Amino acid sequence: MKHFMVIVRINGTDYLTNVESDTEYGAEHKVLDLGICGKHDYTINACMAYDIHAMQYETFRCSAITATPISFDDLKIVIYNRNAEIQQKDYAEDRIATLTKKLEETKAELDAAKRLFESLCQ
Repeated sequence: MKHFMVIVRINGTDYLTNVESDTEYGAEHKVLDLGICGKHDYTINACMAYDIHAMQYETFRCSAITATPISFDDLKIVIYNRNAEIQQKDYAEDRIATLTKKLEETKAELDAAKRLFESLCQ
């Protein structure tokens, strides 16, 4: 197993963490697999792993300098919290749609009952 530095963007914030894996791809997926895809949002917006050689380049240095250092365990908490936010948002959207449909159906029933009542009162 090797150690890779992984830069992850979550909800507009870049995090820098150390991940143990056999490959860069594996390191990225140890992070990516923790996130979810909601109806309108992704937990993880970007993820890039760097090995010891890639860390020598400007691309890594420019990204790492502005990233917040975080342990992998703490990053998991950030990801789980963002997952929960996305799930709650999706649930609320679904609930609004369900209740709106019910409300429209109830209004239609009310209108029909009013028409029946008016026709019987004449």
